[in-house]
Amino acid sequence: MTHDARHAVVSHERIYRFVYAQIQRTQDFSWRLYLARGKSKRGWRRKPGGSPANFITGRKPLCERPGEADDRCTPGHWDADAMLFATYGQAILVAHERQSCLTLVVKMKDRKATTTARTLRALLAPIHQHGTTG
Repeated sequence: MTHDARHAVVSHERIYRFVYAQIQRTQDFSWRLYLARGKSKRGWRRKPGGSPANFITGRKPLCERPGEADDRCTPGHWDADAMLFATYGQAILVAHERQSCLTLVVKMKDRKATTTARTLRALLAPIHQHGTTG
C-alpha cells in the first residue's frame, strides 16, 4: 500500500488476492460478485464449440473400424494415441497392434501432426518391411 499526499492507494492485484482468499477461506462464493468477471477462479473459461478432435480432417470414429480389426484375428491393425503430461511440452506416442498386443512407446519432441506422422512412420517402417519380405 502506497501513500499519496491525500489518500491511500491499493492496487487491483491486492484486491483480487483478498477476494480470492475470502472465497477460499469462507467457501462463500458470493464474494466473486465483487470481481469484474464474477468468477471464483482466475483464468479464462473454456471456449464453446466442442472437442478439438471434431476439427481433425479425415478423422474416423472407432465404430467405423473394419470388422476384421475387432476380432483381432488379422495382424496389422494399429491403434495410436498421444499421452500428454502436466508439465508443458512432455508427451509420448503409444502405438498398439491389436492382434499381437505389441505396444511401442516413444517420447515426442512436440505434438504437431507432422511430427506425429513422421514418428509413426519411423516406428512402423521396420515392422512393415519385415512383414512384407518375410
